Amino acid sequence: MKRLSLVAAALVLLLGGTTTVSAVDSITATDAYNMLDPESVTYNQDAYILDVRTPAEWKFVGHPGKAAGTSSGDFLEGKVLNIPFWLWEYAPNIDEYVFRDNVNKFFFFFLARQFSPGDTIILMCKSGGRAGYAGAELENPSQPASKRLEELGYYELYNMAGGFEAVEGWKPSALPYNKADSGIWKPSNQRGRSLR
Repeated sequence: MKRLSLVAAALVLLLGGTTTVSAVDSITATDAYNMLDPESVTYNQDAYILDVRTPAEWKFVGHPGKAAGTSSGDFLEGKVLNIPFWLWEYAPNIDEYVFRDNVNKFFFFFLARQFSPGDTIILMCKSGGRAGYAGAELENPSQPASKRLEELGYYELYNMAGGFEAVEGWKPSALPYNKADSGIWKPSNQRGRSLR
């Protein structure tokens, strides 16, 4: 019966023409900024932005943070982290790197080590797609790590609509960003709690 309900729900979504990837609520880049800004009425001291893009995107395209040479966005330092959800993979048959549904097998592990129960995590990627997929996996009751994180009482999730680069995203909204290495994902620099 449960399987039939899931199939019916999937059909409703498909036939309804929705493009929503996840049940995670979406917020704008400006809403995300205000959640992190101590001067805002919507400030949440336990809110963080989790950039699920690749480390190369973080470094070469930029990410939310203190704008270089200014004090704009000072409060973002330590509030924006990078843990890639999907990783590039070498395809020897075509001699290229490809971007497949190659989920970072350490994504859940590093997420649990970086955040505390009750934290608000705003997922961000280039335009909202990968963040949507990451949110769907974090809400997926069949995902063992997701079940464990739920048992531990972890996080409230949001997806930043427009991500970092789309029309309504962080960068086009003229919010502060930089290309610093601080916060970039490297397996050796992600320390803290574990799922155990």
